Amino acid sequence: MILAEEINDNAELIVAKKVCSELGINHLIIEPNPSDYTMLGIASYARIQYEVMCAHDLDEAPSAYNNSPDEALAEFESRIALEHNIPREREWLKMILNNNVWSVLVICGANHFQSFCGLLTQNGIHVIKSTSNWNG
Repeated sequence: MILAEEINDNAELIVAKKVCSELGINHLIIEPNPSDYTMLGIASYARIQYEVMCAHDLDEAPSAYNNSPDEALAEFESRIALEHNIPREREWLKMILNNNVWSVLVICGANHFQSFCGLLTQNGIHVIKSTSNWNG
């Protein structure tokens, strides 16, 4: 079994890594290193944010909280999904498949839950969904 986690590697802060060590379960960080984003074809969040701000002449990052125009919000959300999240999720899948160890428990952010479950299912992986937005 593997516990695969969307988190940047900071060994001192990864609770799941400590739990896995105590239980003898393999821990796998599936988040690509941001320094590898360009090589992997992943646009940075900040770059997309900046480009949308410039395109829509915004003084602040596009957000519903600062009353950004609907067009700017829609473009930002679409670009984040297509240029940032989807390519990252494909890298997560590659890392999981490269390990070829089953069963896998994946810990990821709520904004990836549905799309990553769909990607796993599309690739023939049986998914048991736990919760899409846990607040504990």
